[in-house]
Amino acid sequence: VSSLASTMRKVGGTLTAAVSAPLIGVAAAGISAAAGFEQSMNTIAVVSGATESAMTNLNAKALQLGRDTSFSAGEAAQGMLELSKAGLDASQTMDAIGGVLDLAAAGGLSVAQAAEVSANALNAFKLPASEATRVANLLAAAANSSSMEVSDMALAFQASSAVFASNGQQIDDLSTAIALLANNGIKGSDAGTSLKTMLMRLA
Repeated sequence: VSSLASTMRKVGGTLTAAVSAPLIGVAAAGISAAAGFEQSMNTIAVVSGATESAMTNLNAKALQLGRDTSFSAGEAAQGMLELSKAGLDASQTMDAIGGVLDLAAAGGLSVAQAAEVSANALNAFKLPASEATRVANLLAAAANSSSMEVSDMALAFQASSAVFASNGQQIDDLSTAIALLANNGIKGSDAGTSLKTMLMRLA
């Protein structure tokens, strides 16, 4: 009996270390993720001024994206938050988030980073949120067809997009110019600054 009791204590200790502790960790991570999702959605409501009905739709959209894509609902919510902070309303955010996830997947970015890049491009060229998927595809294609990363494209856009847009240029032309410069060894903010300076001097 004593020997059996000792063996059972050892088995119990092993099970606690191998099973119970990891399960507790998983539960804690799940609670943390749920809290992060809820916080993001609450912040969206404050930032965007969305109605209760609009928030219900955004919540459902984030959960759907969490089921249907490689990203979690929490990541989708973070992307929606970044879009809202960039000035998009609830309806525009719904239209744009799909393109944001495409860009994040193509460029190896976090959803929040992809949302910031997409929103800045849309705002600079005064494009509707429905163009977010096209913009995401454009940025990803330009990066994939040249020697730069999407992060390089984002830095170049940050430096040059406002000047190009104010001079009546198209986002497609800017993307192409940035890709061509990248293939000639001028990337990121250097490319954006060069293009901005060129256009301002021409103007």
